Amino acid sequence: MSCHDVRRTMLEEGPEVVRAHLETCAECRRLAEAIEDADGRVRRMVDAYEERPLAAALNQAREAGRPRRWSMTVHGGLIGLAAAAALMVAVAGTRHAEAPAPEQQVSAATSDVATLVGETAGIPWNALSEQDWSLRAYELLRLEPSVPATDAALRFDLYAQIGRAAENANVPAPPFYGQVEWKGASRTVNLYWWKASALAEENPELLQRATSESLFSIVRYVEERVGELPPPPPPTPVEAEVQRVAAIPWNALSEQDWGLTAHQLLALAPTVSDADHGLRFRLYAQIGRAAENANVPAPPYYDQVDVGGERKVVNLYWWKASEIGAKHPELYDQIATDLAADIRSYER
Repeated sequence: MSCHDVRRTMLEEGPEVVRAHLETCAECRRLAEAIEDADGRVRRMVDAYEERPLAAALNQAREAGRPRRWSMTVHGGLIGLAAAAALMVAVAGTRHAEAPAPEQQVSAATSDVATLVGETAGIPWNALSEQDWSLRAYELLRLEPSVPATDAALRFDLYAQIGRAAENANVPAPPFYGQVEWKGASRTVNLYWWKASALAEENPELLQRATSESLFSIVRYVEERVGELPPPPPPTPVEAEVQRVAAIPWNALSEQDWGLTAHQLLALAPTVSDADHGLRFRLYAQIGRAAENANVPAPPYYDQVDVGGERKVVNLYWWKASEIGAKHPELYDQIATDLAADIRSYER
């Protein structure tokens, strides 16, 4: 039985069914502990309200046949925790003097979602294992019911990061992947990027919120939804080279090849107009990245600058990019999140 099969079994029947596998697999064992912890929290919430009018019905449900795990009431397993928690909040709401106002409940829930979404967006794709990305995808999925249908921006951000986590987990199966009917044919898609594309179709400005890693797949789905869109203008030679280098993983080239790439990009810098802030920012970002990956901290890519009255050695092209980014912060959305963080660290 594969780890994927084990996790589906845990969500459907409980960790006790696959104890033998859990003894030898640390990643699955972590997920099992999280599931059991979630069940325990929900049951404690139920116990806290035994004196309520629902107590009799709850007790009947507990005593009827084989006990069901509370987190198994909805597809995807962990979503059930959110549903059960929502039920308990509703029960608690019968005592208006003790319960927080509904708008406070919504505000707290959406704040939790925004925090986790922002944290996930800042994690480079190669910073977690596939198993950890899978856990993160389920953690985000559990929060979906907490987002009001009216908050399109937060819902879009959440869908984009669920889709990204599922993509990085490399397990193209439900609940993150599934079949959709489109133009008379059935096809398998990343369901949460598909949902994000539906929101972007109605609100195109939402596409500006997607991180670059998620954006291309979401845009592709949007284009398929609305039909053939006018093709974008072809990139300039400099832009094409910047895009090519940006798509190269850091560990795909040797340090020597990264050094050659840095020199090639540097030769293009004089051809970019000072007025073209966006292209100059992206070019400097990739020159600095190539120099960093080449691991040769020397001119023309590294040198001393004045920082708070002291002379410090810096990555000169990230330094130059930070000067542009300080005046045009929206440009940070055009580069990878981890690269943006490196450049922001140079802002004075």
